[in-house]
Amino acid sequence: MNKPNPYLIYILLFGLFFSFGCKKGKNYSTTKDEDEQELQQLMLKIKTSSESSKCGNNIEILSIAVGEKACGGPQVYMPYTSSINVNEFKKLVAKYTALERSYNKKWNIGSDCAFVQPPKSVTCQNGKPVIQYN
Repeated sequence: MNKPNPYLIYILLFGLFFSFGCKKGKNYSTTKDEDEQELQQLMLKIKTSSESSKCGNNIEILSIAVGEKACGGPQVYMPYTSSINVNEFKKLVAKYTALERSYNKKWNIGSDCAFVQPPKSVTCQNGKPVIQYN
């Protein structure tokens, strides 16, 4: 009986290791442009939902912090009201914020580190919620 070639065994083990043992996670299977596009699409959904909010009698007017700068803190505050599906809206914002946090780490993003002040209030103007900073 012939002995197996030890080099063949090493080559097979090496191939198996790289085929199964070193798969990259989903987080690293995308390019920077693809990650940016996903963030842009989510932000568009958030803005569209925020802008579809209506205000008036018995409708709660609120704001929410969106995104995360590389050195911490939100990118922006968005107004919204209870006229929209608040749970879905908050899920979109949470997803966006988590993705931006991951994006910042993955691509070593820097930011201006300026603190974005929370709004003083959110008012109703022409049936739409508007953030007031003064």
